[in-house]
Amino acid sequence: MGFNYAAEKKKFDAQWERNSEWYRSEGMSEEAIQNIKDFDWAVFCSERVYKNHTHTIPEEINDVVTTASNSRLFNKYPSLSVSFSIEDFIGKYSWIENIDNPRLAEKIKALSKDYIEILTMLIEGYSQTEIAKQRHQHRSAICNKIARIKKLLK
Repeated sequence: MGFNYAAEKKKFDAQWERNSEWYRSEGMSEEAIQNIKDFDWAVFCSERVYKNHTHTIPEEINDVVTTASNSRLFNKYPSLSVSFSIEDFIGKYSWIENIDNPRLAEKIKALSKDYIEILTMLIEGYSQTEIAKQRHQHRSAICNKIARIKKLLK
């Protein structure tokens, strides 16, 4: 969200009107009051610059297309958008190499990337409902895929 300069300046001026009245009533000199106002004005301008030059990055990036279309930052700097393939995350599937049964390990390696991803998510502790939400699929579709995986691994 941008910085609404007019609204924030109006608030700043109103606050400073109250502050200067209070400072005068407490006996401060006009020079001291002006020094404090100058300092507060510098802080106000600094915050304005900061808010105009920073953008929030979405916390959860599930879909690059959706994120890119919703974020001004990604639209302005397309180099920030990155796509990954499953091969980029070899460590995520290293659990397959740790299986003691070589026949089972080979069967798992022969599964499609989709099935391996579902198995990995199950091992990481995701429920079927959570997997379905992350993959934008129905829970029943995930249940069916898990049943097929079990059948293929028998």
